[in-house]
Amino acid sequence: MRSLVLNDIAYNIGIRVYCNDCKTLFDPRTEKGKVRKKECTHAPAKQVYRSTICVPFYGGKRKRKAHKFDSRNLDEVINEGFSFKQEVKNNATQAVQSKKQEKPMLLIDCLAMFLDYKHGVGVAEHLKKELDPGTLREFNGHITKWKDATTLAGEDFERLRADSISEENISATIKHLSTWSNSTQKKAFGFYNQFYRYLNKNGYGIPSPFEGIEVSDAPSEDARAITNDEFEKVKKAMECGSSDDRVKTRKRHHDWLVESMNLAALTGRRREEFMLARFSDIRLIEGEILGGFIWMLDSKYSRQNKHKIGFKPRYTKAPIFPELRDFLLSQGYEEQKDSDRYIVAGDEVKQRNTLADNLTDSFGFYRGKVGLKDEVKLKGLRKKYITRMRNEFGDNANFFTGHKSSRIDMKHYYDDSEIFEKVKEFKLWK
Repeated sequence: MRSLVLNDIAYNIGIRVYCNDCKTLFDPRTEKGKVRKKECTHAPAKQVYRSTICVPFYGGKRKRKAHKFDSRNLDEVINEGFSFKQEVKNNATQAVQSKKQEKPMLLIDCLAMFLDYKHGVGVAEHLKKELDPGTLREFNGHITKWKDATTLAGEDFERLRADSISEENISATIKHLSTWSNSTQKKAFGFYNQFYRYLNKNGYGIPSPFEGIEVSDAPSEDARAITNDEFEKVKKAMECGSSDDRVKTRKRHHDWLVESMNLAALTGRRREEFMLARFSDIRLIEGEILGGFIWMLDSKYSRQNKHKIGFKPRYTKAPIFPELRDFLLSQGYEEQKDSDRYIVAGDEVKQRNTLADNLTDSFGFYRGKVGLKDEVKLKGLRKKYITRMRNEFGDNANFFTGHKSSRIDMKHYYDDSEIFEKVKEFKLWK
């Protein structure tokens, strides 16, 4: 009996020669082809035609369907092979469509569907939100916190159903989140409630188990205002630093550290804001730099609202008082005015957000070098600035800080120790 043969048509629809003895699939036209795992030495009578079809399957996996042909006539096998391939693909399509019509109920599947939605999958073009990588990492962080709490409650997160979250799980999640700040807790519970609102818009009808939960008052870790003595100590250490100042292989000394510290203190702005300030952002009043201002981006507002349709960035005005004027002159204002050169670190080619991170790392390094505690933070310069502004201008300080209400200043950026210092000299009865 002669060996079976193949042609291009049979090959292209997945038909191969198969040996029933050694279980080898091969194309007899290529004795040592890649499709042939080993040479078959068995009698041709053991050979049959076999077709293997690879089809898509729900969940991103692929599935194989195999069929042995009884006929040894290649023309008959090709006709039957076409029918087999079409039948398999039709069945696979129906199975996928059927699966997709079923609403997933496992929590992890529903969360994956929600994250797809957040990435814009299935969202109309005009409603898509461009979310930055940091926001997406934050979403994953909320899910991780829920997963960790579930493990602490002795449950398997991958087996939870979105419609039957236990009271023990909810309690464990609340307790687990209570170790984070109030803002982190609010963001997490907001994410969970938003997730359930999304499910309900898609026909689930499941009330959120986290609706109405009040966050606990976690211990505040807000930075306190930096004193002048602490500020000068850190700057002095930076001035005396060298290229040998490293943490592992990462250097902590940069030539622009002190000037960046000064601009941070004299404007009270966030890192992303004062590092972006250019000489062209300086606005004069009646031709005078003193009493003018630096036009500075409100980075927090931009970060929170840039996904909105018609978004326009918000800017604040950092007033130029004598100390800030002198600093700008020392930075070369007269030579650089109206130019796009950055006020600090103007010679650096790195991204400005990278420089901001470098400044934070270097501040921590030199703070430790002069023996100051971790409570002394870079953002304490912003708190010092706003405290002085409020004590000097009262509620009018909002004009300079960019906050819409005094409540934000008083809650997050006001250090009352300065007021209590004045109480020491207070007399009720003069």
